[in-house]
Amino acid sequence: MTNATTTYADLVSLCARSAIEQGADDSYVCQHGDVEALADFSGSEPDATTRDELTRDVQAAIREEIRDSAGMYLIERMPEHLRASHEAAGNWGAYPMNGAERVCLAFVPDGIEDDDYDHVVRDATAADVARYGRASE
Repeated sequence: MTNATTTYADLVSLCARSAIEQGADDSYVCQHGDVEALADFSGSEPDATTRDELTRDVQAAIREEIRDSAGMYLIERMPEHLRASHEAAGNWGAYPMNGAERVCLAFVPDGIEDDDYDHVVRDATAADVARYGRASE
């Protein structure tokens, strides 16, 4: 749901991220939940033109997210405070139960190949960026 400080751009971004996480591409058509959020935002039931505008704006936002995810990497990091217990147990465990964190970076950190606790999972997808977010370091 939206609140008084939500902008139309926030709504579009939220709809796009949600759609991407569900595997949508830029042919996405706004769903009932998106239209409910738009009605919440505008205070009235949107007409077909408004729904079409929302769909076009969400499709543009999806294209931008897909473009922005190009060249990014999904990195899995083990927080420092959990490393000793994993070392004592003699295993890394499996994400997400092991407490690791995932983040998308535009670069592969130096020395990650030698680090037993941090590694590149794969090239990031738009869904990864939407789910885990971008980090600067």
